Amino acid sequence: MAPGGAITFTLSSTGVGAREAAKFTLKEGSVIRIGRSPVADFQIEHRGISQYHAELRLVAKGKGRARLCVRDLSSNGTGLKKPGTEGDSSETLKKDVDEPVEDGFQVLVPMRLKENHTGRSWISISIEDDKKAGSEDSGSPAKKAKGSDSDGSGAEKDDDDSEKEGDTEAARKQFVELLLKTREINGSTSYEEASELLSKESAWKACDDTTRKECFHIFVDHLGDTSGKKKDKKKKDKGKKKDKGKEKAKGKKRPSGSPERRNGGRKKRRSESGASPAGSDDGSNNRRPRTRRRRGRSGSD
Repeated sequence: MAPGGAITFTLSSTGVGAREAAKFTLKEGSVIRIGRSPVADFQIEHRGISQYHAELRLVAKGKGRARLCVRDLSSNGTGLKKPGTEGDSSETLKKDVDEPVEDGFQVLVPMRLKENHTGRSWISISIEDDKKAGSEDSGSPAKKAKGSDSDGSGAEKDDDDSEKEGDTEAARKQFVELLLKTREINGSTSYEEASELLSKESAWKACDDTTRKECFHIFVDHLGDTSGKKKDKKKKDKGKKKDKGKEKAKGKKRPSGSPERRNGGRKKRRSESGASPAGSDDGSNNRRPRTRRRRGRSGSD
């Protein structure tokens, strides 16, 4: 473990959303977040990964030294594969529970795959302190003595480098948080427009120009992808509602029964009204006797 209760390790990812390796120095009380959010310390672009999917932290148990642990924060789950495990088999972490990890462990995100997920991202953990401890244990006494007689300038240099990295990371986080708080920033905002709005803010000045541009473009691209997905979802929902409305309207307009059945019902009602098969012939025969009777009466008079 690094001086001052800290640990140095490297994260590298393969599979879906693979990215370059990143080195971190983690102190007690701080965390390294893994997720899809631009603010995440180790960002991975994957639809199945949460904004903050998992986090790494130092956890001390009892009087022993603090150990590096991983904690699942997601809805799709996080897997853990230990060195020597055959194939792709891994164990699923319990949510919000710290699980100790060692050098060579792999974190799988997301653990549960859905239809629109193309695969997982495999994040390998390489702990430098454990490797240094192993090399020192196997070294000769003379080398150990030589290290103990040194003036400690190397350790001081490592501490200075880790402090600089921590300051840069903190400034980057503050800058991204500033972008999150600014409502005027959206997927179509340019860097020049953002500079006019925020150049006077301390979080803007804390980062160098290269870091600002890199974080800004990642942030804006993420906003554009999110807004596009929301628009597509709204269009699909509207289309489904229209289809349902059309089906309901058709259901109301449809009369009960088939056309033949309806015509048959009309014919049946006509036959029940008293009309004979002869139709108009029967009606004319019934009228003729009446006219004859009237003529007969007039003749007798």
